[in-house]
Amino acid sequence: MKALHVLCVRKATSEEEGDRLVSTWVEELLEQASMVIESYVSLINDSSVSQSKDPYETPKSDRIRKKDVQNIQEKKASAKVSNSASQIIPAIFTIGALVLICPKTKIEGLATIMQALITSTNKPLNCEVALLKEEINDGVHAQAWVTLGKMCLANHELAKSCVPLFLQVFFS
Repeated sequence: MKALHVLCVRKATSEEEGDRLVSTWVEELLEQASMVIESYVSLINDSSVSQSKDPYETPKSDRIRKKDVQNIQEKKASAKVSNSASQIIPAIFTIGALVLICPKTKIEGLATIMQALITSTNKPLNCEVALLKEEINDGVHAQAWVTLGKMCLANHELAKSCVPLFLQVFFS
């Protein structure tokens, strides 16, 4: 990130043009990282909603047994979560790096998502997915904390509003 920042500044003919170039690519990267995070959050929410369905619901097809349907759904959910998990941590890291490079970026929605990732405690019912999700949550939580800290360094108002969250986690 820092190298890209230096390249943009050196490529520009004036300081204003350099700032404009930096702001442009920061906004593009933030948009891409936000999409990755939002897809991760929706996958996690979808998997927890699908697991909370009625366990006695019969499958629509008589040929497919309920256990087979559940196994297929669990494998699909596990694959989607693991694929999304490979992208979520670098996306969160990218947001933190971008906030430090360009502190004037709009981060209100992203700060809320980081706080939600930090405070989320969803645990799936399936043991295999639970182990996978627990590993993901540890990495996601750690990176979300670091990124939220970077956001607080860039925005003092956000830092003031995050004090209760910091205290809640510190004393729990």
